[in-house]
Amino acid sequence: MFDLVLQAPDFDANALQAVRELVRPESEKADATCVRLFNVTHDDDVRRQVCELARRVVMNAAFVPADLKLTDFGALFFDMDSTLVNSETLDEMAEIAGVGEQCAAITAGAMSGRITNYADSLRERVKLLEGHDAASIETVWNNMRLNEGAERLIKTALDAGLKAYIVSSGFTVLTERVKEKLGMTGTCANNIDVSDGRFTGRVCGPAFAPFNGTILDADGKAAFVCQTMSDLGLTPAQSICFGDGSNDVKMLRQAGIGVGFHPKDILRPECTLAVDTLGLDCVLNLFSDTCPLCR
Repeated sequence: MFDLVLQAPDFDANALQAVRELVRPESEKADATCVRLFNVTHDDDVRRQVCELARRVVMNAAFVPADLKLTDFGALFFDMDSTLVNSETLDEMAEIAGVGEQCAAITAGAMSGRITNYADSLRERVKLLEGHDAASIETVWNNMRLNEGAERLIKTALDAGLKAYIVSSGFTVLTERVKEKLGMTGTCANNIDVSDGRFTGRVCGPAFAPFNGTILDADGKAAFVCQTMSDLGLTPAQSICFGDGSNDVKMLRQAGIGVGFHPKDILRPECTLAVDTLGLDCVLNLFSDTCPLCR
């Protein structure tokens, strides 16, 4: 049996009724921001129609097994920029250095999937910073804000015994700080080179195996998830992965639950849940042990 979880700050009554007619639920429960339809019809065509309708009215929609629990999973993996935090950190460093427009154009191409070699795109962007003051790292950190719901989601998961990791094609100098702030388990990210307080224009991947300096891209992010889950004695299907762009496609594709936070179109097909409204903690309503409507 599958349930359909719908979430929005305000529900469109006509859209809700249209969804009911599509999925023919056995029963339903609701609160101010969540409607859970129990034991629904869920073939591929119905799922497609529901997701298209939900997107039009800016409503989150996810089909989940009725008995799915948060504790069925072992770990959460978060992309950082524009997923866990509200920043695109490299773009912001570049903006401070006066090369923001050039950098942002490359970032947009990489995240949309138009630029396919991520490692080259990252080197090109970091090269723009060569010679500029690395104090911009502190400015970006001071301006960085967690996306809505991140703290509650991660605390709930950690309290339930899950692990929580940042896996980012951004930079360790920032991912480590976010990890410490949230009490997360670990991080995997790239390293931006600084000498005498200035960017050298060089970047490399994680120093540890299996990367050994190879820039962390979509393949690397998926590999980190797979290796970490294996180290925990679990499978990638027991992971919940969060992202927003093309660099997260492979990571979400192998996850048990894939969550896109305001995802680019290229990521949507991999998402169990596309969070187009509300915060990251709305993910908790997917699980029977953390959704108040299941109690």
